[in-house]
Amino acid sequence: MGVDLLTSEGLDYFRSKVKECDVFVNVSHIPNNTQERLLKIAHEEMKGHVFNIGSIAEYTKWEWYDKAYTEEKRSLRETSLNLCSESFKTTHIVVGGFQDYDDNNPDRMNPEEIVKLIKYIINSPVNIPIVGIEKIID
Repeated sequence: MGVDLLTSEGLDYFRSKVKECDVFVNVSHIPNNTQERLLKIAHEEMKGHVFNIGSIAEYTKWEWYDKAYTEEKRSLRETSLNLCSESFKTTHIVVGGFQDYDDNNPDRMNPEEIVKLIKYIINSPVNIPIVGIEKIID
């Protein structure tokens, strides 16, 4: 079943499902600050840990990056840091390039590395509100 998160029905569906979650990984870039809206809904509805996948683009001023994408990732980071508390943990993970389902580019990070990082943070005795991870290229 596909859900359009750009509609109020899609956001209502997300609200009903996120209540059941202990962990939510907010990974896809969805236009119009929808990733930030999902974070705020998770803050209202769940008591778990939200991991927001940011981008190295948040820290760049490179002309070739999409300006809206860059601004939305910066906004997501700031909201993530502002909502983080003892009762609602958020971690903003800033990543460089990583492989997606059909990409085997050796210069990009395998998503399994991000999964390992998330597992580490979940089991950590301290809160880790922001972290950067990037593949080392020889």
